[in-house]
Amino acid sequence: DETDLRMLEAVAELTAIGMPPEVLVELVKIYVRNFQVLQRQVIDMFAGKSHEEWTPELLRAVQDLSAQTGRLVPAVDQVLNYVHQRTLQRFTLDAIGEARS
Repeated sequence: DETDLRMLEAVAELTAIGMPPEVLVELVKIYVRNFQVLQRQVIDMFAGKSHEEWTPELLRAVQDLSAQTGRLVPAVDQVLNYVHQRTLQRFTLDAIGEARS
């Protein structure tokens, strides 16, 4: 589907700019390993298996969001992408600052 096509295009771009296959594989392993942990925590939150301090009303509201998956997933994806981009930006700026020191 379109998501797979965008992934293949990204792999082609990374290869075109000179990323060795071993580095690409390691990059994917890091993301997969860490996203599995992240996704488990998110799924547990929406299933009401975490945050014991939340009120029953809040837990119910979070669990009811599963009926809105078609709208929830794209919006969460946007938040995730934003956080990812800003984190990379912050790390890059920090590295530039350290290199100048």
